[in-house]
Amino acid sequence: MWLPFIKKKSAPENKRSIHPSELKIGMVIELPVSWLRHPFWKSRFRIRDASQIEKIMALNLPFLYQIMEDTNDAGKLAEGQELTEYTQEIEEADTKTQEPTETVSTKSYRKAYKTKIPATIHHRKIQATQKKYDQTVTEVKRLIKGVLAFSEDAVGETEAIMKSMIEVLLQNPTSSLFLINAKKKSEVLFHHAINVCILSLLIGKEFGLSAEELLFLGMGSIFHDIGKIRIPKAILLKDKPLSKTEKEFLKLHPQYGAEIAQRIKTFPEASINIIYSHHEMLDGSGYPKGLKEDQIPTIVRIVTIANLYDNYCNPRNPEKALTPHKALVHMSKKLASKIDVKILAQFIKLLGIYPPGTIVQLNNGAVGIVVGKSPASPTEPLVMLYDPDEPPSRAPIISLWDEPDLKIEKSLRPADLPDDILTYLNPPLRITYMIEPIDRM
Repeated sequence: MWLPFIKKKSAPENKRSIHPSELKIGMVIELPVSWLRHPFWKSRFRIRDASQIEKIMALNLPFLYQIMEDTNDAGKLAEGQELTEYTQEIEEADTKTQEPTETVSTKSYRKAYKTKIPATIHHRKIQATQKKYDQTVTEVKRLIKGVLAFSEDAVGETEAIMKSMIEVLLQNPTSSLFLINAKKKSEVLFHHAINVCILSLLIGKEFGLSAEELLFLGMGSIFHDIGKIRIPKAILLKDKPLSKTEKEFLKLHPQYGAEIAQRIKTFPEASINIIYSHHEMLDGSGYPKGLKEDQIPTIVRIVTIANLYDNYCNPRNPEKALTPHKALVHMSKKLASKIDVKILAQFIKLLGIYPPGTIVQLNNGAVGIVVGKSPASPTEPLVMLYDPDEPPSRAPIISLWDEPDLKIEKSLRPADLPDDILTYLNPPLRITYMIEPIDRM
């Protein structure tokens, strides 16, 4: 079979071209196709079982590469190259959204899905997680008030909460990210703080940070915008573009936040640095000091990326909000010189190319909202589908990993949807996340 997207090159010394029929368990191989065109997390990996060989055979590749194990690269599996794929491939996926949006059909796309999760179970999980999230918002409000009063007790309580969250993350590798409906615009600062904290801790865990580093990361991220308490609400909640004077005033919030934290003796210095520096950029274009490259610690870079992502998904003016997918695309394409691309690649790997909250259209015309990430493939998430023959509480939730004939055709904006589909899928006004261990849900 001739596959136009494969261009065979001379294999480097540490590779040799083989036919898929030569595959054996234990081989380290590299697939010569785009990451979006195969179901694996990586293009280069070690074959661990027969099912992986079956999936490779189903790709009908004319050849692939075996990585010779007498090199150090075979053991490391070219980690840097693999991470780069995440940023490259999400940009390729974005070409699917560049086509003019046609009218979205409201007809039913019923079929015998191989894996269909009852929506009632999903909604019960969401309700339980939503209740915990609302409690967390109340707790964060109380702790921020305590820090504003320079209370060492509030810092101690926050550290205890962070240690509990970190313990959940480190002891539960199957923890899942749930999409939450954050309702009150007046509590935007608290929603943002929780979102950035959760995403930062998840990235930090993926990056292999120690428990102590995660604690500093959690403390800094949950309070990263505490300086905004000194910024007038008229500026913080303004939907229209800020004036030059208002922008300069807003840029003072990292300094204000650091000043508040420094007045509490027990506040970790590394966390204060996050508060002060989370708007710094690698190219020196950030603020307040215009730091560059090695002057910006890893934990600060992590919070910078989580903060940018949440701001793109949840701007002051909701009409300017990017979908989660588009936010990742924008960060990959436009901010590569400003943020740490290795951390961004880990972030994309963590959320998937189509993060929870992304509205998608499948290749059979069906429309749905991504409600979870597949543990097996970043391009084949869990999707709750619109089905006019079923009430929303019984909407089919399918795993695209288990539906080989179904693929995501493109991502959609809520504005692209007819009113009945928009009401049915009910995407949240704010993209807000909460994490829970799967085995406790």
